[in-house]
Amino acid sequence: MSNITYVDWQLLIIITLLVIYTALTVVNTVKPRSMYATFGQFTRFIPRYSFFAPDAGVASLEFAYRDHLTDGRTTDWRDVEDIRFTISWWTWVWNPKRTRQKALDVMGFWLLNHLNHVYDVGNDTINLRTLDDDINHHSHEMLVRFAVAQPHHQQATATQFRINQSLRSEDHTRTMLISRAYTLNSLAHDN
Repeated sequence: MSNITYVDWQLLIIITLLVIYTALTVVNTVKPRSMYATFGQFTRFIPRYSFFAPDAGVASLEFAYRDHLTDGRTTDWRDVEDIRFTISWWTWVWNPKRTRQKALDVMGFWLLNHLNHVYDVGNDTINLRTLDDDINHHSHEMLVRFAVAQPHHQQATATQFRINQSLRSEDHTRTMLISRAYTLNSLAHDN
């Protein structure tokens, strides 16, 4: 005869549901498209842990800028490295650079989503130089102001930024957006 004669069915059901929910969360974080294809809109109720991370487990955005010089040349793209997230023993308590990187990621995602919604570009690189009309979105203005506020070449007259997406599963980055050139003394743009 077994020593286990009493089974708490409520506890067994709760543990089973928690195990299923945890498994769905892991699959949704690793393969979100397959989860959406299987469960549709239900996946919005399943957490995806890459949402909060600026250097996410699935994808992250990288911000770079270059200057347009008085003689018509452009400088090389410069990544904004001073805000890249590095792990130290104290970063789980205090890391102001992570907040700044998160703000850049959010502004980049908002701008990409807005432009994709308005212009329906799909997976192509969004080239703002080809758009004739103004981009009336707060994230665009904030990213322009951020690019203009960066250190620039002494002969720079304008700056331009780009947003790349890096996936942890791939070794290369993909250019998501290339901006117009913006003069350094105002937010007026040059085509």
